[in-house]
Amino acid sequence: MNRLTATLLAPLFLLLATVAAAAVQPAGALPAPHQVVEKATRDVLGRIVADRPTFKKNPDHLYVIVEENLVPYVDFDRIAKRVMARQYKTATPEQRARFGEVFKKSLIRAYGSALANYNDQKFVVLPPGRGEVEADRATVNMEVTMKDGTVYKISYAMYLNEQGAWKLENLVLEGVNLGMTYRNNFAEMVQQYGGDIDKVIANWSSRVEAEKKKSG
Repeated sequence: MNRLTATLLAPLFLLLATVAAAAVQPAGALPAPHQVVEKATRDVLGRIVADRPTFKKNPDHLYVIVEENLVPYVDFDRIAKRVMARQYKTATPEQRARFGEVFKKSLIRAYGSALANYNDQKFVVLPPGRGEVEADRATVNMEVTMKDGTVYKISYAMYLNEQGAWKLENLVLEGVNLGMTYRNNFAEMVQQYGGDIDKVIANWSSRVEAEKKKSG
């Protein structure tokens, strides 16, 4: 995970952090998945403002904010299943559940660190283009403008689950597919540990942390 990735992970929670109301369509005019993204943003922003004194003293409190405000909007199990790919079919139900929990915790820590690095970037959710919103699939695009004027593009892949809720299932940052990146990491670890899924699960968090330190 490089610095750009770490910096841009923050928009998962800060999608509209500095966007004036006039910069986007009124909430009622936005498609449902865009409204979900907007609500997630407002929820976490409220917590950041309210809890700033707490996480300034205790940085780990950022993980609490992420845990409480991210889980309702992200389908971690769906993402983890895709990360495991072929190994998901051969893994036991217990291994699947254990990796899902480890994977979720690793993302919470990554996103919490990204929130700590937020520094007044400007986020603009773009109006949906043709074909970007379907009955059960949607792409929510946004642009992030850094302080130096550099603009980055982010795409959020959303889907409508069986309960009728829109959930995040993937994230693409400047053309880098995070779901595929994690999937490749998992496959490399499977090869490294000779197909031992238990060892992959046991070492997943340390691998993610090592990659983060190496890149950033």
